[in-house]
Amino acid sequence: MLQYIEHRRGDDSIYGILGGCVHDKLEAVMNGEAEPSDLKIALTEDLIQMEMLGLDFPKDFRGGNSIRDNWVNDMNHFVEHFEPPQGDFKTEELLIYKVDDDHYLQGYADLVRYDSDDKSVQSILDWKTSSMYDKAGFLEHGRQLVIYALAKEQQGIEINELAWIFLKYVTVKFMGKKRSNAKNKSEIVKNINRGKIVKELDKYIRDDMEEAGYSATDIDMIMYQAIEENSFDVLPDDIKSLYHFEPCIVTYELNDEIRQECIDYIRRVIDTFEAIDPNNPDVWPPREFYKTSKSGKQQEDTFFCNFLCNFRKSCEHLKEFHRRTEINIEELLG
Repeated sequence: MLQYIEHRRGDDSIYGILGGCVHDKLEAVMNGEAEPSDLKIALTEDLIQMEMLGLDFPKDFRGGNSIRDNWVNDMNHFVEHFEPPQGDFKTEELLIYKVDDDHYLQGYADLVRYDSDDKSVQSILDWKTSSMYDKAGFLEHGRQLVIYALAKEQQGIEINELAWIFLKYVTVKFMGKKRSNAKNKSEIVKNINRGKIVKELDKYIRDDMEEAGYSATDIDMIMYQAIEENSFDVLPDDIKSLYHFEPCIVTYELNDEIRQECIDYIRRVIDTFEAIDPNNPDVWPPREFYKTSKSGKQQEDTFFCNFLCNFRKSCEHLKEFHRRTEINIEELLG
């Protein structure tokens, strides 16, 4: 209502601003207007600007800066190791999906890679600076990709792949024991936060070094430095060669069932919104502030409202929720 009926802009979050800046610079790189090395400079400048504006990441549950540090470490590693995807891409392509004669959806796809005849699309890719999606988020955010596909299919263009590129992660492939009691090694594929690559692989790397004949003292010394620097460059060449790194590309399946689910969802949303009086703000439902955990318990779910929503500073529903929560805490404390 606030954004599309009253046309308010609200206040961008630090995630939205930094994500937009990264997207803009990636677009420039893909279009040949900037070099990959410019990404590091842009990210550093953007972080300094956010600090000057007084915008910061949320504190962790201890009141510390681990959320900020983890995001910065992940993204610093990305910009330092970024290599543009191979192929010819169109960036920020406008895609319009016709729902019916009265309703259209439009969006801009980050990357679209066409086949040579332009009659089919090899990939529609979307850059993501967010964390990996859980099962519910996978479906919710996947609809964006499906709508892109529906738009191209209405043009008579076949879609071969839909995928996200999660910038904060890297995909690592290596041979290792999936269980501690396993007799043989098999291929392991892990999506790992870029800022913690060596730490996450510590056990496997130690096993490989021990198997290669390195002493316990050498292993401890090398691994201490590698974890501190989060760098594979510290490792011996024979150990580095055992690990293969790729961008974290997560594909989203496209089939008739997925298409229909998305179309049904679009229709439900249209029907819901058109049944609401746009001039009566009292009938616009707020986002739920609780979610049900796997164990069936109700738990607070306000991260989006507190840190991502552009209207977090002016939302009356959120203010009322915080007021009630504070009262409940005071009651619990006696």
